Amino acid sequence: RLCYVTADRYGGRTYATLTRASKTLLMWRNLRELRALMKSYVTPAGDDTSLCRMMLDISTELSVNAVSPAALEDAVKGLPDDSPLKKKAGDIVLVTSAYEGLVREITGGVPSDRMLRAAEQIRAHDFFKGASVYVDSFTSYTPEEYLLLRQMFAGADNVTVTVAAESRTVGDSAFMSVRDTIRRLSRLCEDLGTEWEDVILTGNHRTSSPTLCALGRELWDFSLTPDQRFKPDADDHDALCMISAPNAYEEAHAAVLHIGELHNAGIPYDRIAVVVRDTAEWKGILDACLDEYHIPCFLSDRTGLADKPAARLLLLALRCIRRGYQTGDVISLAKTGLCGVGLADLDAFEEYVETWRIKGSRMTGGPWNMNPDGYTIEKSNRASAILAAANRARKTLIEPLVKLEDDLKAAASPEEQCRALFGYLTRLKVKQQMAGLARSLLSAGHVKEAGETVRLWSFIIRALADLSILLAPDEGALSLDDLSAALSILFEETDIGSVPGRHDCVTVGSASTVRLE
Repeated sequence: RLCYVTADRYGGRTYATLTRASKTLLMWRNLRELRALMKSYVTPAGDDTSLCRMMLDISTELSVNAVSPAALEDAVKGLPDDSPLKKKAGDIVLVTSAYEGLVREITGGVPSDRMLRAAEQIRAHDFFKGASVYVDSFTSYTPEEYLLLRQMFAGADNVTVTVAAESRTVGDSAFMSVRDTIRRLSRLCEDLGTEWEDVILTGNHRTSSPTLCALGRELWDFSLTPDQRFKPDADDHDALCMISAPNAYEEAHAAVLHIGELHNAGIPYDRIAVVVRDTAEWKGILDACLDEYHIPCFLSDRTGLADKPAARLLLLALRCIRRGYQTGDVISLAKTGLCGVGLADLDAFEEYVETWRIKGSRMTGGPWNMNPDGYTIEKSNRASAILAAANRARKTLIEPLVKLEDDLKAAASPEEQCRALFGYLTRLKVKQQMAGLARSLLSAGHVKEAGETVRLWSFIIRALADLSILLAPDEGALSLDDLSAALSILFEETDIGSVPGRHDCVTVGSASTVRLE
């Protein structure tokens, strides 16, 4: 945010930012273009998405630590030419330098450029003159952030930086990164000739419970013997309660009963939270138990776009075309629920195509007339009904799919391919179906699911737009395999977050992501 403030005040470009999905797609494009030049990181198929994500993580780590591709290349020059490490480093230099070029071409700069420019503008205009600056909630800083801290220390009247340590000599290994941060900040003050002092904040002002205060004080003090540990008073024994249960269902049940006790004691639901290690492991257990006791809750997790029916619809449609309309692929497509096929017709369609093993050109040909009862001349009323339903489903399913195949064959660029996919979604009226489903979910009381469904269409369209913009148009249309891989990357790297649908509800979230205030 500081970069945007300085650019807005003193001039300069505020570059566009890329989402994780967009960055991954750019790296995928980068690896496709450099595949022939790479010596170590090579995959037979050339579409290894795990390599794509690994290279993106490497590029991010190098950027965060201010290690340029040129600096990395210089660092490994002394290694033997046949060294595996030198080959890997050479591939990393090649990939990261080309990736940075792509990012600059599309957004105008990389994050490190913005911070370096902000530091220079702060220095030139004495941005922090006369200010008191407070820096909180950091345990470590990147090299670019240290540049900004240097300008703060040099220009501001007072700078307060908080670190989570009892002293600068805290000895436990868990605080190693904090000790390193303290050393770096002290060295920075020495380089600038700036005076500083350590202020140790004593006491726990977040809670009035002696038990919780003792827990915070003694949690990391491993030198204490059991006899030296704090013993809670009888009046404060409820401040910390540990319950052991034989399985997850019993554990959830115990937690919900305890929540009921707290609420009956006058604590509102919005002041109660349940923190778990992994929300996905408790989904369908804890929320179901809360619902059983009519306790409103908000499950704080992020749903992957790839798991949603609209995303699966596009991927399965491409799979059907790529693999020549295999029976299982077409049935899976129909079961997304977005192709306009009713449940009765779907059952008849599935039974018919599996009975006659219909696939390929037989799937896309004219109306079927084979007897559902098998090789027999007579056709029962049941067989006639199944045949009529199977043909209705075939027409509803296959005609839009064949039109999509024709549009993709005519497409000359990724942009035109995305237009073809958008046309397929439009013909199936997916947007209207999503709106109807959201209304149904809302009427049933599923507020979170309804909100995610409402936003689903915009996420799908954003993915198609990103694909058409970020992939090089001058290379021509993608193969269907590559188009499917690119869409899969965008969908898998996109999460749909949500906010509570009501104020008074219990928050359930993972320890790594949930925010409680």
